[in-house]
Amino acid sequence: MLNVLTGLGDPWKDKATAGRFAREPQLSSYALDAIYEQDGLAAKLVDFPADELVREGFELDGADSVDLEDVYSACEDMSVLPNVADLHRWGDHYGGALLVAAVDDGMPAYMPLDLNRVSAVRGFFVIDRWALQPITDGRKPPEGYRIVTADETPLGETLVHASRVRRHVGVEVTHRRRADHDWWGVPVMQRVWSRLRSLLSAYGYGESILQDISVDVFVLAGLAEAFKQGKEELVSKRLAALQMGKSVIKGFALDAGGGNGKGPAESYIPQNRSVSGVRELIELFLQAFVSAGPLPRSILLGETVGGLNGASNSGEHRAWYAKLGAEQNRWGTPTLNWMLELLFASKTGPTGGNRPPAWTVKWNSLEKMSPTEEATHRKTLAEGDKILWDIGAASSVDIRTTRLVQGGKGELEAVEDPEDAPDDLVELPEDDDLPVIEVLGGPGEA
Repeated sequence: MLNVLTGLGDPWKDKATAGRFAREPQLSSYALDAIYEQDGLAAKLVDFPADELVREGFELDGADSVDLEDVYSACEDMSVLPNVADLHRWGDHYGGALLVAAVDDGMPAYMPLDLNRVSAVRGFFVIDRWALQPITDGRKPPEGYRIVTADETPLGETLVHASRVRRHVGVEVTHRRRADHDWWGVPVMQRVWSRLRSLLSAYGYGESILQDISVDVFVLAGLAEAFKQGKEELVSKRLAALQMGKSVIKGFALDAGGGNGKGPAESYIPQNRSVSGVRELIELFLQAFVSAGPLPRSILLGETVGGLNGASNSGEHRAWYAKLGAEQNRWGTPTLNWMLELLFASKTGPTGGNRPPAWTVKWNSLEKMSPTEEATHRKTLAEGDKILWDIGAASSVDIRTTRLVQGGKGELEAVEDPEDAPDDLVELPEDDDLPVIEVLGGPGEA
């Protein structure tokens, strides 16, 4: 927009037009570690989404040919969900991380993984991008990675093929910039760093103002003359004595004047500085930081939520958890399926190498309703089920199987085969087989 009368948008008159986007230096691993270790808000940006992603766990559906209890037990032994969380955490924090599988398939780690030869899965581990060197010609994604960390890993080798890993990056970069970033992404902290730096500076300036909110003003007779005569040391000792008196005896001993009390006297004038507007200014920096990050304000700052539907911030909670649920399906499910496929293929795994033909990962709901909301929801379900039963669209067996046996809270599941019904359900007799009940004392009887 340009206004020639006011100078708005005129590059010669409007200073705001000189603003340009400039690429800030990328945060080093040392800087990222310092931020994560020393600032709770920054750490929460990567910790909270990663931990919430796997908080309620998952269930397998359709894998009827295997013992699910053994599978779940193997997942716990192999720390499957904690490794998924760490992959998300360090991928977001460092801009990239790998989940590496230590698999015994008779092949070196730099060769492609062969599922048909997997004899054992020794474990999974996560390693961040700063301990890895992608092996690529710069024009296509890496075919493998070289582990350059000095720490011991379960893999026991330094070269690993891309088929033996799953990767996660914090913030995806454009296709033109991938080679510049060694096919990694950008740390989540990189996007909010300038806002966090401004916020921390505002906190620091605010603390300085509080420290100097009360200023002691001492009026000393002949102060200027004493400096002219080179008596700075005497002035410093006098001021130190006054400050010591304030700290020790909670008062001052001031000179009343000359020997006869008629000379210039010392005086003390307390001065209080105004802090009005400081809180509002810090709030602006805080809101700018929140708006640049991936977490809603109520979660980042720990503000109370009065129920999913009973507070002003309940909407942002639902929206964020809906986004996290979508990320579970988009990113978490493929990663989890890859780990499960390795466990199923393992000859010493929970299924003895018997891979089910198909299975579906269903993440448990992350949102929790309050007791009042739970009761309201169950009442709504019961009313809807009754309507379906009244019009003949659902049977009592459908309702009982879905709600009581399976604990379902969504759509009713039709039980078409009587064998699918619970054993304790007894079929009602047909209308013709119903007993006839005679009612005595009816109309027309004496």
